[in-house]
Amino acid sequence: MAIRAPENRPEHGVEVPVSIPPRPLAAMIALALALGLSAAGQEPRPDRDLPDPFRVKKEQVEAGNPLARYVELKRLRPRYLESPMWKPMYPEIELMFEEFLGDPTAGPRGLDLIYGDLKLGPPPEKSPIDACRPAEAAGAILDAVGDRRVVIVGEEHHLPQTRVLMEPLLRGLRGKGFRYFAAETFHREIAATQEAGYPTSKTGTYTADPVFASGVREAIRLGYRLVPYESIPGPDVPAAGRQSARESGQARNIKGRILDEDPHARVFVWVGRGHALKGSLGPDKMMALHLKEISGLDPFTVHASRHVEAIRPEHETPLYRYAAARRLVARPTVFVRRDGRPWSEHEGFDATVFFPRVKLERGRPDWMARDLGRIPYPIPPALLKGKGLRLAQAHYEGEPDAAIPVDQVPIRPGQEVPALMLPRGKLRIRVVDEDGSVSGPVSVEI
Repeated sequence: MAIRAPENRPEHGVEVPVSIPPRPLAAMIALALALGLSAAGQEPRPDRDLPDPFRVKKEQVEAGNPLARYVELKRLRPRYLESPMWKPMYPEIELMFEEFLGDPTAGPRGLDLIYGDLKLGPPPEKSPIDACRPAEAAGAILDAVGDRRVVIVGEEHHLPQTRVLMEPLLRGLRGKGFRYFAAETFHREIAATQEAGYPTSKTGTYTADPVFASGVREAIRLGYRLVPYESIPGPDVPAAGRQSARESGQARNIKGRILDEDPHARVFVWVGRGHALKGSLGPDKMMALHLKEISGLDPFTVHASRHVEAIRPEHETPLYRYAAARRLVARPTVFVRRDGRPWSEHEGFDATVFFPRVKLERGRPDWMARDLGRIPYPIPPALLKGKGLRLAQAHYEGEPDAAIPVDQVPIRPGQEVPALMLPRGKLRIRVVDEDGSVSGPVSVEI
């Protein structure tokens, strides 16, 4: 990926991606709640001088113009960076909104913020994966699930690439009798999304990413019931216990809202990072372990958040560099043992996924075509007459502007105009300017 580390790197974000590195690196495993809880809907501590970034330009975003929020946040950036409350987390929040807009460089830059000066050491000379065969990840996971009634996948919030597993797993698990799709990011008002058949800005935080949004559409199409389960500790919970309270509350919500109501339920759970661990990080049991203990069910858990490309090689896990150097990761990959079981580097996960290095083609990541089946489509010239930063959006015909687009990408002054990456079907394309002016729409059929 042709992305350089920023010369002047802002301060670290506050939520460190939970990863399970080799045991000597266990000291890097950490969790912080501030960003995660704000994104999940908790009221942040009051700061009378600045609005909550997640609520800036709320009406415009709900009408289908997320560019309005990003432009306003960029205008307010100096003030956020002077705010004692927002300064530690603001750079990561801004990058997250760039990810949602479709900027392929934003996710790696977000991870670069988080990992900072961390150095993970050189690749090993040999590895347990030497005795395994690489296999396409979704297929290997589906083969290994067996009769498990709960499957939990932990994504990397900053990398939409880790969401390419969502749709094939939804399809495969539906064939195994799974009927519930629970996602950490879903807001409580998820029933409106279920009824409409498409996600909006009210569906969740990370569902603002068109890749995640497409997974939600597929889940609805397949007949899944969407279930929110996030748990936000109350103000009476001391800081030292908030992570544990969140993890246990999430597990109780899944059990109470699904398993208690349907004793035969099969549930697909999509989480962030280490919530999928059947184990503990520091003093805190993770959600998957809580769920196992209170339900009596052993979930099949997938670690899909850490073996990824990074801007700086020292931020990549040694095992990722080992596998990539041997050309073992040409697609999302699970390594399968000789007995047919997926290999995982930690006993708290049943499978570990490795993601290929990314190439940009026509300004878009190659995995959109390879793993999602998207087709590059040039933005119609008639829509490119505006100036300044613009946002190209593609919606399905029949869905309103308020629906999360099937794809969107920023058009930046002085840079090559990227392509849209579109699924097959009837769509309409429009371009939104910084001031909210709209060019289009133009109808197309792919």
